[in-house]
Amino acid sequence: MRGWAGKQSGHEHGARGMKGHWQQRKVDEATLAAAGRAGLSTLQAKLFAGRVTEADPERIQRLLRPRLSDLPPIGSLPDIEPAALRIAQAVMGDDVIAIAADFDADGASAAAVLWSLLVGAMGVAKERVHVVIAHRLADGYGVSDNVVGKILAIDPRPDLVITADQGSADGPRITRMKEAGIDVVVTDHHLIPEEGIPRDAVACVNPARADGAYPDKTIAGCMVAWCVMAMTMKALRDRGVAVAGSAMDALQYAGLGTLADCVDLGRSRVNRFAVQCAIERMRGSALPVWKAMARFTRGRFDSQALAFQICPRINAASRVRHADQAVAALCSMDESAANAWVDALDVANTERRAIQAELLERAIEMADESVAGGAVAALCITFYASGHAGVHGIVASKLVERYGVPTICLSMAEEPEGWMTGSVRSVEGIHIKAVLDRMAADHPELGMRYGGHAMAAGVRLPMERVPAFDVAWQEAVAAAAAGVARPAPVHDGSLAGHDPLAALAEIEGLEPFGKGFPAPVFCDTARLDQCVPMKPGSAHRVIHARIQGTAPARMVWFNGAAEASATDLASGQHVWIVYELVRDDYARGPGFERIVRDVGVISRR
Repeated sequence: MRGWAGKQSGHEHGARGMKGHWQQRKVDEATLAAAGRAGLSTLQAKLFAGRVTEADPERIQRLLRPRLSDLPPIGSLPDIEPAALRIAQAVMGDDVIAIAADFDADGASAAAVLWSLLVGAMGVAKERVHVVIAHRLADGYGVSDNVVGKILAIDPRPDLVITADQGSADGPRITRMKEAGIDVVVTDHHLIPEEGIPRDAVACVNPARADGAYPDKTIAGCMVAWCVMAMTMKALRDRGVAVAGSAMDALQYAGLGTLADCVDLGRSRVNRFAVQCAIERMRGSALPVWKAMARFTRGRFDSQALAFQICPRINAASRVRHADQAVAALCSMDESAANAWVDALDVANTERRAIQAELLERAIEMADESVAGGAVAALCITFYASGHAGVHGIVASKLVERYGVPTICLSMAEEPEGWMTGSVRSVEGIHIKAVLDRMAADHPELGMRYGGHAMAAGVRLPMERVPAFDVAWQEAVAAAAAGVARPAPVHDGSLAGHDPLAALAEIEGLEPFGKGFPAPVFCDTARLDQCVPMKPGSAHRVIHARIQGTAPARMVWFNGAAEASATDLASGQHVWIVYELVRDDYARGPGFERIVRDVGVISRR
């Protein structure tokens, strides 16, 4: 289940490694030539042409380093003008405003965009702006009835609610707020339900709308919120209202949420622009939150630091605490407060990792049992006791990586009683929201509540219907997977002959990396000298090997103990090693590190 046999290009990599068969990434020759004409180095051109197909050098340059003028006009987003006019009216009329944000990092970042520009740029008094975020376990997804109850309990009651990264599928709750005298502006990027957009919203700004002219359907919820606020600031200036600062400052938040939400970075100029602006501004920003986060990134701000250090801490708040901690950290203007909030996020992240490790171990045991009975189209992992919905998505992602099939992880919901809540993750080629749509249409008796994207979704359903759900789930995924080839993991070929530091600088010139534009992974043959624990009792391994006859190279294999044992690695073996090249800022280090992804034995001697 962990790999698929087939014709290999480049090295032949057998199934003894964790991923099974690796293939060298195919490179589009026309793009390769165009990338060279666009000024990319030989290595950069090869990496780019393995990820993107584009034969126009000018378009390559505009994709890699887009400027604001290269982006689609935000005025083409559906409903953005009535949304901006209503928010501008609220600013000028001293309305009470509530921000109803999703609890993930995209939602928290979107809330920070809205709050910072309302309070900082538009001068709205803090007392007039309330951030309301659902509790992941108790309130469920979207603008739930619980969230509406919290909004209605605010005193004085809000005149306007702006949703952040949610709302498109919450028509009944938006109607409930309208009936209570509250206007609602929806800012979102999730797929529109079959019944259409909320009819009682003042505006529904969502690039996923079929009736919209905005060409980029991949932007994150935080970027939709940013576009709405940029248009609002223009509407205020057009009416002679003084606006302090620039909307560009809030791209620090929008870029963070864009990277955290794993939206496309291979084709979208908007997403690349947002992340690049965020990184550039973070490096010179006076915002206390980045100073507080710098201790985890060693002062470095790049897509790797954001993806592996900052985003997990922002997300950890909602997974094991409450997402309002993340928003408080992002929006804090006081260094002492920011440090305290970031400390809380770090504690939450440590707790999240411990919970995740325990549940992942249990999930693998259950998955292995399912797979042992024969091939499965999908996995349904159910924790009836001692589960934790806060790490469902991460555990499901790990299982997808390990077994190569769409996976849902379920555990008991806090509310309503007797219900289960879960996160779904898919594989390339299987649109998981479409799968759930089909299940809901064919099996209304399941009572599913769900929402999501092509690759990820959330589901809630009554506990007694889980067995029937599992059967329908297997059937629906199998139907969706018919004719879809399972992709093998890919690498970018050999890095032998390149100076590591020079290669690393060239790689960094292609940032940001993420979904649709993954970080490079290289594969080289080597003679293994040692594979030893990083320290006594550690699950991490340090490999010393001679890559294609060169001097010994040191590599780090995080959590590689089990795989090293299963692969029976020993000194003197001829092996292939798949690894990433990353920046190392340790004072006594060489300036780079090779991080092992997989190892396989070619010959024993």
